[in-house]
Amino acid sequence: MNFKCDKIEKILIVTLTVIAFILNFIFISHEGYSNPYYAAAVKSMLQNFHNFFFISFDTGGYVSVDKPPLGLWIQAISAYLFGFNGRALILPQALAGALSVPLLYKIVLMTSDRFAAFISAIVLTFTPVFVAANRTNNLDSLLVFTTLLASWCLLIAVKKKSFIWFIFSMFLIGTGFNIKMLQAYMIVPAAFLTYFLFVPGKKKFIHFMAPLAILVISSLWWAFLVDMTQTDKRPYVGGSRTNSVMELMLFYNGIQRLLPPPGGMNDLPRNMPPAPGMPPNPVIETGKPGIFRLLEKPLAGQISWFIIISFICPLYIFFTGKKDDKFVHIFYWSLCFVCMAMYFSISSFFHRYYLVMMAPAMAYLTGTGLSWLFSDIHKKNLSYYNFPALLLISILSQFLIISRYGGWPLFIIPAVIIFFIISLLLLILSYKKEHMALLYASFITGILAIMIAPVFWSLTPLIFGGDPRLPHAGPELAEHMRPPDMFSSSSVMVDFLKKHRNNEDFLIAVPDANIASDIILKSGEPVLSYGGFNGIDKVFSREQFTEVIEKGKVRFVMILDMERKDNSSFPPSPTKIQEDIIKWVLENGKEVPPAEWKSDKTVKIPLRIFDMKL
Repeated sequence: MNFKCDKIEKILIVTLTVIAFILNFIFISHEGYSNPYYAAAVKSMLQNFHNFFFISFDTGGYVSVDKPPLGLWIQAISAYLFGFNGRALILPQALAGALSVPLLYKIVLMTSDRFAAFISAIVLTFTPVFVAANRTNNLDSLLVFTTLLASWCLLIAVKKKSFIWFIFSMFLIGTGFNIKMLQAYMIVPAAFLTYFLFVPGKKKFIHFMAPLAILVISSLWWAFLVDMTQTDKRPYVGGSRTNSVMELMLFYNGIQRLLPPPGGMNDLPRNMPPAPGMPPNPVIETGKPGIFRLLEKPLAGQISWFIIISFICPLYIFFTGKKDDKFVHIFYWSLCFVCMAMYFSISSFFHRYYLVMMAPAMAYLTGTGLSWLFSDIHKKNLSYYNFPALLLISILSQFLIISRYGGWPLFIIPAVIIFFIISLLLLILSYKKEHMALLYASFITGILAIMIAPVFWSLTPLIFGGDPRLPHAGPELAEHMRPPDMFSSSSVMVDFLKKHRNNEDFLIAVPDANIASDIILKSGEPVLSYGGFNGIDKVFSREQFTEVIEKGKVRFVMILDMERKDNSSFPPSPTKIQEDIIKWVLENGKEVPPAEWKSDKTVKIPLRIFDMKL
């Protein structure tokens, strides 16, 4: 199937891109600053080039964000141009998500017809987790756009047998590494294998080593510069245990995401309140590792509406298609999809919005596969039944997802059934009357049937408001079923701290960056996080922290007055990591009476504030 009017095609894809941007940006003011951790970091980065380059979380340059720099650099530039506000911070992600739609369309169009390209673009636009992630200042949308560009270059390299385009592809993957580290490498196995299987040549060793070198250099140049800088000249690398970006990359943002905790999945804190906005146990957010994890309730509604099509259609094309350019593309995207599905099925820890990485591959396979199946209807043999059969299987899998949500989402099921029946009737009529218009109407109606549920899910962040820290979509947003904030600063606290601040560099020192972010954004003043992101970074020794206090850089210190009540050993307890600092504060500070700074809405975890004015 193909459109014959280029003008209509351009109008449709521009319209779809505009719709994608509207989905990503409308009502965005409801999201505030979105993820406060990144927002507070950008505010600090705008103070000077040192903070900007090292992506310092605090204005003093003591601890950095636990991510690479490129995505936050882009947000900082946006905030510099349009002012420090939530819209400016979210704009880069909203644009990246919207531009990913026409980019995927062009990639599909390299080997498939326009119907396949439009279906793929529509599926990507309305993938629920894609919309949810694009509406925040989390960095995954920028990574998706970058890896799509890398995939485009890779497929051009294969088509043109071009070594240079392969180099471009590896450079872009390295650029993606500087947005979200090893998450960008999810497409590397598929990229290398596709190139070396389908591009003939005698210089395989050179064609392997040179792109690999480009990949490594473009990935690690910033990490190398940071690690080579003297530790007293830069921030502590947040999230690391050895103050090293390389270690952060390989362990906290690498192996630790894949391997289970030392004592297994049961060795996770259950009784200890989580960091602000974080679930107490990763299993609550993503389900337990296993082969059917992507079909379970926590994840299925985010990404798995077309998972059956994405698995079956490539197999069908492999067995029925020719070994041409389309076969190469199907091979590449299938391998990307399988690698990602395997990772998210077995990984011990990730957040739901990471699933956005699967969206382009799933959209490609869905659009290309459905168009291929529909073309077989003309054969009027057993292949005639493939399209309606796959639609039925896909609809049944969607019913399984919907059925796990009680109440009003169930109204979707009758609508899906009606559209499927209409599609089936039109298909039967077209078979008897051999009328192409009826055949096309059957195809479009069938696509509408399987789009109803994901479209509805993708609209929920707009209708009910999203979760800025852990973005996701689904009817649970209507009931505000999201992890509660364990800390929220009040005007009482902020007013007290401002009133008693006397030229100190920081308003207060707090145990972790989540608490610091909230105070920074509500007060507009610098706050020191002496425990890094989750309170378990050894940013200061006792002597170093004492020096900060003695130099008058901060007067008030907040401590977390809590020990873990279960027997778990992972992750380490913040109070254990900061034990020396807490002990020194207790010995040398004067506790501020809670009545002076606390309100009913301030905290849900036991915190104490000490006046360290000596």
